[in-house]
Amino acid sequence: MQGRGFDILLDTAGADSTGAGKTDSVGTREVRDFEDLVALYDRKLYNLVLRLVGDREDAADLTQEAFYRAFRAWDSLKDRSRAYPWLCRIALNLCRNRARDAQRRPEEPLDTEPVSDDAEPHGALEKAETAHRIRLAIDGLPPDYRVVVVLRDVQGLSYQEIADATGLGLDVVRTRLARARGMLRRRLEGCL
Repeated sequence: MQGRGFDILLDTAGADSTGAGKTDSVGTREVRDFEDLVALYDRKLYNLVLRLVGDREDAADLTQEAFYRAFRAWDSLKDRSRAYPWLCRIALNLCRNRARDAQRRPEEPLDTEPVSDDAEPHGALEKAETAHRIRLAIDGLPPDYRVVVVLRDVQGLSYQEIADATGLGLDVVRTRLARARGMLRRRLEGCL
C-alpha cells in the first residue's frame, strides 16, 4: 500500500549515517552492543509504540520500559542482526499489557503525530491532510490488525520480522495484513 499514500507515513528515523553494523533491505542492523541498539532504534521504537497507544507520555514510558527490559535480557539475544524484531516483541507485549489495564478506565484520544528527524516543516496541505486521514484510518483498526499494518507499512518490517516480533505465524501475519489493508481501502475510499 506504499504506492497508495503510505509512503507519507514511513519512518526512517532508525537509520544512521555512521555505517555501524550491517544493514539489510528494511534497515535492520546487526547491533554490536546495547548502546548501538538504543542509538539505532530509540526514535523508531517510540514511533511504533506511539502509533499503538496514542499517548505521547505513555509511549515514552513504554519505550523506556522496553529498553530497560531489553537491557536486562541483552545477553540472551543470540542473533544480534534480529535485534529490532526482538525489541518490537518486548514493546508489543508492554503495549498489550497497558491496553488490558486501560480497559478499566475511559481514555481520551490524542493526536499521535510521529516524531520525525526532519527539521523541515511538512509539505503541502494536501499531503498533510492525506497523512492525517491515513493515520486516523490506521488508528481505527482493531489492535491485532493495527499492529501488523504499523509494523509493515509504517515501520517497513518484513513479514518474517513481523512474525518474530508478534509471535504470530507467517500465514497469520499475511492474512491479518490483507484483511487490515482491505479495511483501510474501504475506510479511505474516495480520499486517496
